[in-house]
Amino acid sequence: MNEIFQLILGIPGNESIFFTERDEDRLLDYAKIYKDRFELDLLAYCLQKKSAHFIIYDGPGKKELFGHNLTEAYGYYLQLVTGKEVRMSNKLIAMDSIDQYMNMMKLFHQQGRNSLIHYKQYSRYVKDPLLSVHLVLNTFSMSHKGDQEKFMQELVSEPLACYEVEFKKAQVFKKDKLSKRRERARDYMESFCREHNLQRDLLSLHHDTEMKKLLIKGFREETDLSFRDIGYVLGLSHTTVIRLYRESE
Repeated sequence: MNEIFQLILGIPGNESIFFTERDEDRLLDYAKIYKDRFELDLLAYCLQKKSAHFIIYDGPGKKELFGHNLTEAYGYYLQLVTGKEVRMSNKLIAMDSIDQYMNMMKLFHQQGRNSLIHYKQYSRYVKDPLLSVHLVLNTFSMSHKGDQEKFMQELVSEPLACYEVEFKKAQVFKKDKLSKRRERARDYMESFCREHNLQRDLLSLHHDTEMKKLLIKGFREETDLSFRDIGYVLGLSHTTVIRLYRESE
């Protein structure tokens, strides 16, 4: 089982990564591109609002490249869609046993938008462009008999509870230090806006440079946040924030 892995995509703090079905389609498009580029086999997927999961068969040893490129591509797409900075992350988890692999396959097909439709529509005469269905057929105990109905019954049967617990733990992306700092920066900015009767969304577009200088000065005097953190919530480069701070002194 040393060539089969679960890949999980998410954002620190588990913010949403899908807002529409189009977003899900875009991630699957990227997955097809990179699985072809790195000659991997995708065996299953499960897309949830705050995370995306894939089971990968990695013969060439390119799983890290696949994960990195998929994460970067979708993160860039999401940034364009939302207009906000997006910090996608990923995890790779090795499948240690056939039992773990088969239970995860079953679990995937009980969660969110998943790859079950690919198996329902599978024909040995038609190659699926995204998934290597034939590899999965070869691993399930009843599949070699050619009975698709029995195969589907096994695929959608209940997984062991211990693997459900494992799945839920794995999909949690804890906030890192950068996420926590930027959260504090947003909180301080909201407090400033309430104090000065400003709308937070408008402050970054506010043409009153003196108000921005006042906010930046407050950040520097009352918090330990960096110029980059301040620039993040204001939509400014850190060099612009430094210039405005110097002008405020």
